[in-house]
Amino acid sequence: AHDMGVPWRMRSLPRREVMESARSISNEVVQVPVTHDITPRNVDLVMDVIAELVLRNEVVVVTKPFKVCVDKITERFGHVKDTGSLSFRLSITSDDEDIVKRWEPGASPFAERLNVLKDLYASGWKTGLSIAPMLDIPNVVRMYRTLEPFVSDTIYVAKLAEGQKLWPRGRLRESDIERLRSEHRDVELLNTVHAELSTSKWFAPKFCVYEYDPWAFGTE
Repeated sequence: AHDMGVPWRMRSLPRREVMESARSISNEVVQVPVTHDITPRNVDLVMDVIAELVLRNEVVVVTKPFKVCVDKITERFGHVKDTGSLSFRLSITSDDEDIVKRWEPGASPFAERLNVLKDLYASGWKTGLSIAPMLDIPNVVRMYRTLEPFVSDTIYVAKLAEGQKLWPRGRLRESDIERLRSEHRDVELLNTVHAELSTSKWFAPKFCVYEYDPWAFGTE
């Protein structure tokens, strides 16, 4: 797979470079975007990139979805829905709105992401999920079961990389970070999650969120 990042700062978008990069890719599975998210400020550029890529590639839109953005994308690219050349992988890391606000400030709330997922699925789009990293491991199985009926592709479930740098910011406190690290070091808890989810045909445990993460589900 090829990762196609699109800078998000509207005042410094290297549009020409982005489009030239998109034109250079062919016969790949391309994730768009990866270095940021799709917001009302950059969705038009993202759609132009998708339009270029989808001519020669399979494109996977990866996003913490804002409904207004996803609606614009599906309206513009409805003609390729049944070709399999464009699909969606939504990032949903917790169903607890307070946790989402702390860890993903400015991103769409869980309720909006769930509604977008339901709409995409009902409209016949190919849908997958990324629960990476899990932000609320004790409740991740509950959330997974809520989301599972509305997917038609894999659900990535991933552990936080050991050594990943995290720091307090905004509403995120040091105690929140320590709670998350503690959950992700709890092998018994993680193995219980794996056992619960392994019966799902869509379950795809991600052994590495980052290349240096040696941990895999079901192992010490």
